[in-house]
Amino acid sequence: MEVDKDTKWIHCNSCNRSTEHVLVSEYSRNKDQNIGEDYNPFIITETFSWFVWECNGCKVLTGESSYSFSEDYDWLGNPVEDINFYPERKKEYHPVKQFNEIPEKLEGLYNEVVLAYNNSCGILAAIGLRSLLEGICVDKGVTADNIQKKIDKMNFIPDSIRNNLHAFRFLGNDAAHELIIPDKKDLQMAIFVIEDILNIVYDLDYKSKLIFDKFNRKA
Repeated sequence: MEVDKDTKWIHCNSCNRSTEHVLVSEYSRNKDQNIGEDYNPFIITETFSWFVWECNGCKVLTGESSYSFSEDYDWLGNPVEDINFYPERKKEYHPVKQFNEIPEKLEGLYNEVVLAYNNSCGILAAIGLRSLLEGICVDKGVTADNIQKKIDKMNFIPDSIRNNLHAFRFLGNDAAHELIIPDKKDLQMAIFVIEDILNIVYDLDYKSKLIFDKFNRKA
């Protein structure tokens, strides 16, 4: 949705939503090439454009590059543009959560999973999620021959969550053995679930102990 040539609605990474941006600066150049004969010229044109936009809300700047080729049209006959924003837009960006009592190795692995997800490395993120789940089992002393049995023995999380964790097993198998890239929405939902588990297993116990100690001292 554009108001005029000097304003444009762009997803703002800082505001985390689409906002109106004002054009601050622009530059364009054309590159022409004659692919015909001298007596019958046929000129094709490449157009390179750069723009700097300022968010009307937070005032953060965004860069945009645009490339078009005079012979490129979509099936409706409209010119095709290749547009990129700098830094990359984070519409599906997943923020890293902070946990107080998570073991250092698990925290590092969790950070790598989110990093892989945010950089569209779906296979790596899926394998990392499965590894993170197994890492929690190791930390909590859960031993078994395979991940399925380990999940069944995770009695420290609610049954409803534990039963659904088997999806992680298939997610990791598809990514590692079949090289199937998971749907990004499914991956993000899986990250939400693992964050809930980390909160239940580590932070919730830590926070409840803080409250208990506080009121126990008053008693």
